[in-house]
Amino acid sequence: MLDSIDLPGVEDLDINIDGRVLRISANRKVVHEVDNDIVYRKERSFGKVQRKILLPDNADTDKAAAKFKDGVLTVTFPKLPSTARGRKLTIN
Repeated sequence: MLDSIDLPGVEDLDINIDGRVLRISANRKVVHEVDNDIVYRKERSFGKVQRKILLPDNADTDKAAAKFKDGVLTVTFPKLPSTARGRKLTIN
């Protein structure tokens, strides 16, 4: 299983798994700057980003792995072996 999230410009990335819930939080700090012969303008925006994702029953959370590259967070979970097996019922 694979889940990817775009998080450009974030700092202090924190990832937790609580039961079947994947919690991702980060702080975003963006600076926009315009500098030319007429105008100099600098804008800063700050904010906290949070996301909760419910994981499927067959996600092996003990073997989860996370990778953050070029503003994209990728979290992978191997699938647990299927324990529930179907059975055929006899009609009386």
